[in-house]
Amino acid sequence: MTRTGWTDWYVVGDESAVFVDGHVLVLSALATLLVTRAAQPTSLDDLAAALVAAFGEPDGADPLAATEQVVTELVGRGVLAVAAP
Repeated sequence: MTRTGWTDWYVVGDESAVFVDGHVLVLSALATLLVTRAAQPTSLDDLAAALVAAFGEPDGADPLAATEQVVTELVGRGVLAVAAP
């Protein structure tokens, strides 16, 4: 995963807002951590490990699957993109 070409990002504490495709998206602390880690291309496994380290194991869910759900949403919103291998 990597960030897309947006340039405006406002961070306050653990949360942030990003201006992408003409829209402002407010990001939770979890999503902000993902965007921060994706400043350099990174794998889904590494993102899941970072989330577990910061927030602990998700209740009743596989960490990798839970991370994939959030990443898929951020890709769909144009915040992240799948990095070329």
